[in-house]
Amino acid sequence: TFLDIGMTGGNITDEAVSAVARWCRGLRTLICHGNDGAITDASITDVAEHCRALEKLDVNCSDGKVTDASIALIATNCTSLKYVDVSNSSGEVTDEAAALFGTNCPLLEHVDFSNNLERIGDEAVAELGRGCPRLRFLGLKRASSAVTDASLVVVAAGCPQLEVLDLL
Repeated sequence: TFLDIGMTGGNITDEAVSAVARWCRGLRTLICHGNDGAITDASITDVAEHCRALEKLDVNCSDGKVTDASIALIATNCTSLKYVDVSNSSGEVTDEAAALFGTNCPLLEHVDFSNNLERIGDEAVAELGRGCPRLRFLGLKRASSAVTDASLVVVAAGCPQLEVLDLL
């Protein structure tokens, strides 16, 4: 199942996403970027609890409504994830939740934590390097002061397929 409600201007809300999560447990792709804050932790938590086969999650530009609370559940429950974009989350997604992707999601190929007000740092980046050998894209724009050589060395050693490391 594929659900793309990106750029719907807030017309589609938690109610619809939660209903899909509860009734379409085979959901593999959820794209809800640029939704003017209409998608929050409530529906993303439902996705984490009911759609454990999820492979792609894009909650880019969530206006701070998607936070560590639901992202930690996604990272813990949805271990088949290959693509995660939680960029531009107004700093509500932090190192603690982001590190769980490295611990629990070894199939990840694309991760974007860009523009999270430097709340993603060495802990999460190093964990991705240790746990995600298939990683091809790692977006860390505007995290440069929170990410040091130490974690980037772990990524370089642990992610031989890495094609893009975006720090600018």
